[in-house]
Amino acid sequence: MTYVFCPPGQGNVRATDMPEWRKRYPVPSEHKPNGADLSAVFMYGERRLLSEEVPKRLIAKHPRRIWPDAFLATGSLYVVREAIAEIIDTLDPARHQFFPLRLETPYGNAIAGPWFAMNVFARQDSVVMEKSCVYQSKDHPEELCSFFHDGEDRVTVDPDRQTGLHLWRERRFQGSLLGSDTLMEKLAAKELGFFPNAFRAFDLETRVF
Repeated sequence: MTYVFCPPGQGNVRATDMPEWRKRYPVPSEHKPNGADLSAVFMYGERRLLSEEVPKRLIAKHPRRIWPDAFLATGSLYVVREAIAEIIDTLDPARHQFFPLRLETPYGNAIAGPWFAMNVFARQDSVVMEKSCVYQSKDHPEELCSFFHDGEDRVTVDPDRQTGLHLWRERRFQGSLLGSDTLMEKLAAKELGFFPNAFRAFDLETRVF
């Protein structure tokens, strides 16, 4: 079974500031990469990141009693607790990047973690377009597609085209994030939340006649 996660969805985004990072990578800037360039990498997993390109310190803009185990920070940065990073890295060793960071209150107090910035850049192409309710760009059909169309969450994947990844981006769906049932089971066993607005995709039934 495949799950489609919705990180930019309601309840998943947390307002944060990263002053040192913004000072180094301002927007706009002639410096390449600048802040806008790197935010796109954070959101879309376009490539591997260098350690110096990733914020080391996030400051929460609003106080919270409870923080989710995974969230999308200002600037499209994926942030996860250490326990989630460990599960993902065990299932997909060396296929994703995790960078330690400090999450703190506006008063400089550390928010219990530990926390990691996550970069998912592994890709595969398993969505069956003709059996899915998706938007496909007429000008860029191989790179600008969306799972959300007419309010329906209907996506079909072909397990025979999946490569064994447990967390990945679909090659034709910019900004997508999908995971396996094994990943979901491991997270549930540890009572960890991972972008809870996820929905299940359908598996293409393959039969030999």
